[in-house]
Amino acid sequence: MELLKLGSETADDLCALIDRQAQQGARGKNGSSSLGFSKESTGLTVQCNNLPTLEAVGNLKRQCELRKYGQKAASWIGLLVEPGTGKLRNCLVLDAPWKEDPELAKAAAQLTAAEPAKSVKESKKVLKRYKLGKDR
Repeated sequence: MELLKLGSETADDLCALIDRQAQQGARGKNGSSSLGFSKESTGLTVQCNNLPTLEAVGNLKRQCELRKYGQKAASWIGLLVEPGTGKLRNCLVLDAPWKEDPELAKAAAQLTAAEPAKSVKESKKVLKRYKLGKDR
């Protein structure tokens, strides 16, 4: 349900991002991208790797917890996709009020900032860069 809030155009662009990560994963490159939507107080992390599912989901959950904390977001969505195909391996939604946590603050400070987007509409510009192959 959380993904439906992003809108159809953003969902199309997100599909392009997932496809790109899946292609890179097929070549043995692990990928992770995060977008924060400050207006909606949410964010999204997409990961693509060949790790065993339990390990990959644990890594995704931790990354989402840190991103959610760092953005002071009310919720965060995590998607784990399969290299090569882009099929959804697993997903999660963290949906709890933000609260201060010194341990999370220290860990979140080590992360590169999520791509900022004041709104879902603004995120289209960020996603379009991935579509054009200008990601990091």
